[in-house]
Amino acid sequence: MLIQNDTFRNVYVADGNTTTFAYTTPILDKSWLAVFRQIPGGEQERVTDSEYSLTGVGNPNAGNVVFSIAPANGTRLAFILDVPISQLHKYAELDSFPAESHED
Repeated sequence: MLIQNDTFRNVYVADGNTTTFAYTTPILDKSWLAVFRQIPGGEQERVTDSEYSLTGVGNPNAGNVVFSIAPANGTRLAFILDVPISQLHKYAELDSFPAESHED
């Protein structure tokens, strides 16, 4: 999948009722999206993945973060792309360039 989007962060302020928030960067694995919250006047903390689910993993149009309980009114949410640095493919010397696997 070729990512044609340079938005690596989405920020929202919760209203206490909404449970679904869009993330706009395509991801291939749930672990590629870091979800943070900051309660007004409080510290920022990473949200555990048991508090939300993701739709659209592997979809080039991205998807949504769906909280099981609506974040409190005024809570600031941030969704940040957090792709691990790793080489998933082995490239052979003098072989043709495997564009499809490289884009992944």
